[in-house]
Amino acid sequence: MCSYYTGESFNVKSKYSCVEVYAVGGQQKHWSKWNNQKDCLNNGGQWIEFYSYLEKAKNYQDQNSCESKTTPNLVYKWAVPYDSLNVNKKECLVLSSAPTCQQAAWTRSNHLGNTKDGEPPGYEWKLPYFPSKKLQKCVFRIRYNIRYS
Repeated sequence: MCSYYTGESFNVKSKYSCVEVYAVGGQQKHWSKWNNQKDCLNNGGQWIEFYSYLEKAKNYQDQNSCESKTTPNLVYKWAVPYDSLNVNKKECLVLSSAPTCQQAAWTRSNHLGNTKDGEPPGYEWKLPYFPSKKLQKCVFRIRYNIRYS
């Protein structure tokens, strides 16, 4: 089911969310109980399309200058970022690529040992490229044994 999971990933597909504001002060709520467009709009919320992104390209201030930077390897999108404090303001985003999906190597059940060819299972992680070339923090969650080479 890799094509399904990679195609539906927030890395490559925008997601919608209901955005509501508090009655007093008008500040944006950090959550909504409405999970569909009809209920959201019927209850005074805004149904907003959000994008996940690799980084923001802050030097591009309009849709044309932003999206014209798209290359075969990098997609720039003028959109509302998922962490936006102002859902009415779009920004230039460098979109993430699809996540890797692959079958795990065979190992004995309930055993954190070697694969059929006698080697420990592994994954070669390719770090993402950030066009801004700014120092970035990356997190990779790994379960169980880790082998350093």
